[in-house]
Amino acid sequence: MMDFGIEPDELTLVNVVSACALKVEIYVVKLLKRGLELLETKYNLEKAREESMLMANCLCALKQELERTKRQVEQMKEGEIEKVMMEDVKFKIVPGSAG
Repeated sequence: MMDFGIEPDELTLVNVVSACALKVEIYVVKLLKRGLELLETKYNLEKAREESMLMANCLCALKQELERTKRQVEQMKEGEIEKVMMEDVKFKIVPGSAG
């Protein structure tokens, strides 16, 4: 306005300041919304991390249980093999020792 030789009056200044304040207010509201979105995202990420840690712990415990069960099955198989071998030895010795 002043470039064109027009001197702003009080009403013009009030309107300009009001428009600037409104623009700042809109900007602040957008920043607050963005901040809330970031907080929500942070909360969701923390929750997902906790769930992932829980799942990892469960999988680790399951793996340990499976390994323990596998060892027990192997021990049972070895015991059965030894038992069968002992029975074979008994049958072979018994008929041969009668002689």
